[in-house]
Amino acid sequence: MNKLFILLPAMCLPLITCQQSRNEILLATITPREMCGTVQFSDGCGEQMDSSIAYGIALIHHMTFEEAEPIFDKIRSEDPDCFWGHWGKAMSFIHPLWPDQPSAEQLEQGFRLSQRALNLAKNEREKAFGKAIAAYYTDGATKTEKARLASMEMIFKEAYENRPGDTEIAAFYAVIMLSTIPAEDKTYEKQGKASDIAESIIKIIPDHPGAFHYAIHANDFPPLAEKAILVARNYGKIAPEIPHALHMPSHIFTRRGLWEESIEWNKRSSAASIKRLPNGEGSSHNLHASDYMVYGLLQIGKDLEAEGIYDKITASTTPFQDIAACAY
Repeated sequence: MNKLFILLPAMCLPLITCQQSRNEILLATITPREMCGTVQFSDGCGEQMDSSIAYGIALIHHMTFEEAEPIFDKIRSEDPDCFWGHWGKAMSFIHPLWPDQPSAEQLEQGFRLSQRALNLAKNEREKAFGKAIAAYYTDGATKTEKARLASMEMIFKEAYENRPGDTEIAAFYAVIMLSTIPAEDKTYEKQGKASDIAESIIKIIPDHPGAFHYAIHANDFPPLAEKAILVARNYGKIAPEIPHALHMPSHIFTRRGLWEESIEWNKRSSAASIKRLPNGEGSSHNLHASDYMVYGLLQIGKDLEAEGIYDKITASTTPFQDIAACAY
């Protein structure tokens, strides 16, 4: 595999005002014109709606799921017959590579949304996406999360083989493929395939959010991490106010012992999560960034600074999101 190249910055500017509802705050933080990277999308539900769809999909690629959800709610409200509103809402419940999984209520709602999307699919591309989301949710309550993701992977694999030039199918296939790799598998075969797919997307769309994000996850292993250093150093540039995009480079920096870079990116991630998200201090993005920050500080002997972050988190009265920290 070659190293991953080619990077273009794109701006995502926050705008949060006081006394707003959660969804109003989320909808106010960034706009479709400030795309947080580029998702090419033009065959959905009309030019104006397609901009919002691309925006929501970009947020899903950044794994900023809580911001993506109200975007797709808005699409569903404005155009109930738009396939992508229902698909995106159902997709926002699915967190591949994270330790959590949809609640029973979300599995039920996701199934209804997936069936609605399937019924609205107007072309083969939408049918492919619809089948993938339906595969996840069908009998979802009786399956494990790994089994649900494996069902989805099979459909995206078929769609990718039928439409190899479709960058969105490729991106979602890559991340779902990564989510089904057994922890004991040390062949890195699927990681290599996902990394190659991400590289191929970057050659077409140099600031695609999913390609950057999934390239880092694909190479987040000691024998592979060197290949993703260029991507890691530039991912945050395409989404400079997205907390998770600012955190992700530190996965690679941690693997390579680049502690100062890891600490700096996680400081930015923590600040962005507090600035732009409702309950930002207790959000999983802030906690995850703080987790990595403390680890990095301890590696370079800055114990007091690490202790200060720990003290601040433990003293906070802000409710924490119920999600575990991911492993290094």
